[in-house]
Amino acid sequence: MEDEADLTDYSMYFLFGCLFFAGVFAVFIILIGQINSQPVPTELTMSLHIDRFVNNCFPYIDPDTSRKYVGIIDYNRFTEQRLNSCYIVNVNTKSFAYQLTLKATGIDKTIKTSNYDHYEKRTVIPIVIYKDGKFISGELDVDHTEKKE
Repeated sequence: MEDEADLTDYSMYFLFGCLFFAGVFAVFIILIGQINSQPVPTELTMSLHIDRFVNNCFPYIDPDTSRKYVGIIDYNRFTEQRLNSCYIVNVNTKSFAYQLTLKATGIDKTIKTSNYDHYEKRTVIPIVIYKDGKFISGELDVDHTEKKE
Protein backbone atom coordinates (compact mmCIF):
# COMPACT_ATOMS: atom_id res chain seq x y z
CA MET A 1 0.00 0.00 0.00
CA GLU A 2 2.78 2.34 0.84
CA ASP A 3 4.34 1.80 -2.60
CA GLU A 4 1.08 2.78 -4.29
CA ALA A 5 0.97 6.02 -2.25
CA ASP A 6 4.55 6.83 -3.25
CA LEU A 7 3.70 6.18 -6.90
CA THR A 8 0.69 8.51 -6.65
CA ASP A 9 2.84 11.21 -5.04
CA TYR A 10 5.43 10.94 -7.81
CA SER A 11 2.70 11.09 -10.44
CA MET A 12 1.36 14.29 -8.89
CA TYR A 13 4.85 15.83 -8.79
CA PHE A 14 5.40 14.80 -12.39
CA LEU A 15 2.07 16.30 -13.44
CA PHE A 16 2.79 19.60 -11.65
CA GLY A 17 6.29 19.68 -13.13
CA CYS A 18 4.95 19.17 -16.67
CA LEU A 19 2.32 21.90 -16.15
CA PHE A 20 4.98 24.27 -14.80
CA PHE A 21 7.32 23.72 -17.76
CA ALA A 22 4.40 24.01 -20.22
CA GLY A 23 3.50 27.36 -18.64
CA VAL A 24 7.11 28.60 -18.83
CA PHE A 25 7.28 27.49 -22.47
CA ALA A 26 3.98 29.27 -23.29
CA VAL A 27 5.22 32.51 -21.68
CA PHE A 28 8.48 32.22 -23.62
CA ILE A 29 6.60 31.75 -26.92
CA ILE A 30 4.35 34.76 -26.19
CA LEU A 31 7.35 36.97 -25.38
CA ILE A 32 9.19 35.91 -28.53
CA GLY A 33 6.06 36.67 -30.58
CA GLN A 34 5.82 40.16 -29.10
CA ILE A 35 9.50 40.88 -29.75
CA ASN A 36 9.20 39.79 -33.39
CA SER A 37 6.13 41.96 -33.95
CA GLN A 38 7.94 45.16 -32.93
CA PRO A 39 8.93 47.30 -35.94
CA VAL A 40 12.61 47.97 -36.54
CA PRO A 41 13.35 51.64 -35.73
CA THR A 42 13.83 53.79 -38.83
CA GLU A 43 17.13 55.19 -37.52
CA LEU A 44 18.56 51.69 -37.14
CA THR A 45 17.52 50.69 -40.65
CA MET A 46 19.07 53.81 -42.17
CA SER A 47 22.23 53.35 -40.12
CA LEU A 48 22.59 49.80 -41.44
CA HIS A 49 22.05 51.00 -45.01
CA ILE A 50 24.68 53.72 -44.63
CA ASP A 51 27.09 51.16 -43.20
CA ARG A 52 26.41 48.92 -46.19
CA PHE A 53 27.06 51.80 -48.61
CA VAL A 54 30.39 52.70 -47.03
CA ASN A 55 31.71 49.20 -46.37
CA ASN A 56 30.23 47.09 -49.17
CA CYS A 57 29.27 49.32 -52.11
CA PHE A 58 32.19 51.75 -52.37
CA PRO A 59 35.13 50.43 -50.33
CA TYR A 60 38.73 50.95 -51.34
CA ILE A 61 40.24 47.60 -52.39
CA ASP A 62 44.02 47.36 -52.48
CA PRO A 63 44.96 46.14 -55.99
CA ASP A 64 48.06 44.28 -54.73
CA THR A 65 46.50 42.36 -51.84
CA SER A 66 42.78 42.48 -52.82
CA ARG A 67 42.12 43.57 -49.24
CA LYS A 68 38.96 45.59 -48.72
CA TYR A 69 39.44 48.61 -46.45
CA VAL A 70 36.18 49.30 -44.63
CA GLY A 71 35.51 52.93 -43.84
CA ILE A 72 37.48 54.17 -46.86
CA ILE A 73 35.48 55.12 -49.96
CA ASP A 74 37.09 54.65 -53.36
CA TYR A 75 36.22 57.74 -55.39
CA ASN A 76 36.21 55.77 -58.66
CA ARG A 77 33.73 53.22 -57.27
CA PHE A 78 31.42 55.99 -56.01
CA THR A 79 28.95 55.95 -58.91
CA GLU A 80 25.17 56.06 -59.23
CA GLN A 81 25.17 52.82 -61.20
CA ARG A 82 27.03 51.04 -58.40
CA LEU A 83 24.72 52.53 -55.76
CA ASN A 84 21.60 51.34 -57.58
CA SER A 85 23.04 47.86 -58.10
CA CYS A 86 24.01 47.67 -54.42
CA TYR A 87 20.73 49.09 -53.09
CA ILE A 88 17.82 47.70 -55.10
CA VAL A 89 14.53 49.52 -54.54
CA ASN A 90 11.34 47.48 -54.37
CA VAL A 91 8.52 49.84 -55.36
CA ASN A 92 5.85 47.56 -53.82
CA THR A 93 7.15 47.85 -50.26
CA LYS A 94 8.27 50.51 -47.83
CA SER A 95 11.79 51.56 -48.68
CA PHE A 96 14.24 54.39 -48.20
CA ALA A 97 15.54 56.90 -50.71
CA TYR A 98 19.09 58.23 -50.49
CA GLN A 99 21.30 60.92 -51.93
CA LEU A 100 24.99 60.55 -51.07
CA THR A 101 27.46 63.41 -51.42
CA LEU A 102 31.23 63.03 -51.00
CA LYS A 103 32.85 66.26 -49.86
CA ALA A 104 36.51 67.11 -49.37
CA THR A 105 39.02 69.62 -50.71
CA GLY A 106 38.52 69.49 -54.48
CA ILE A 107 35.79 66.83 -54.23
CA ASP A 108 32.03 67.40 -54.38
CA LYS A 109 30.32 64.41 -55.98
CA THR A 110 26.63 63.51 -55.55
CA ILE A 111 24.81 60.29 -56.43
CA LYS A 112 21.18 59.20 -55.79
CA THR A 113 19.13 56.04 -55.53
CA SER A 114 16.58 55.52 -58.29
CA ASN A 115 13.66 56.48 -56.00
CA TYR A 116 15.16 59.69 -54.55
CA ASP A 117 13.21 62.94 -54.95
CA HIS A 118 13.69 64.89 -51.70
CA TYR A 119 15.06 64.42 -48.21
CA GLU A 120 13.63 64.59 -44.74
CA LYS A 121 16.82 64.11 -42.77
CA ARG A 122 20.55 64.58 -43.32
CA THR A 123 23.33 62.61 -41.68
CA VAL A 124 26.96 63.71 -42.01
CA ILE A 125 29.68 61.10 -41.54
CA PRO A 126 33.43 61.79 -41.40
CA ILE A 127 35.08 59.53 -43.96
CA VAL A 128 38.37 58.81 -45.70
CA ILE A 129 38.32 59.04 -49.50
CA TYR A 130 40.81 57.32 -51.81
CA LYS A 131 41.36 59.29 -55.02
CA ASP A 132 44.28 59.30 -57.46
CA GLY A 133 46.55 57.31 -55.15
CA LYS A 134 45.93 59.57 -52.13
CA PHE A 135 43.90 59.22 -48.98
CA ILE A 136 41.90 62.37 -48.22
CA SER A 137 39.86 63.23 -45.13
CA GLY A 138 36.34 64.27 -46.03
CA GLU A 139 32.73 63.66 -45.22
CA LEU A 140 29.79 61.76 -46.61
CA ASP A 141 26.51 63.68 -46.53
CA VAL A 142 23.60 61.25 -46.57
CA ASP A 143 20.19 62.74 -47.35
CA HIS A 144 17.45 60.22 -46.74
CA THR A 145 13.71 59.82 -46.59
CA GLU A 146 11.40 56.93 -45.89
CA LYS A 147 9.19 56.07 -48.85
CA LYS A 148 5.74 54.72 -48.00
CA GLU A 149 4.05 51.89 -49.86
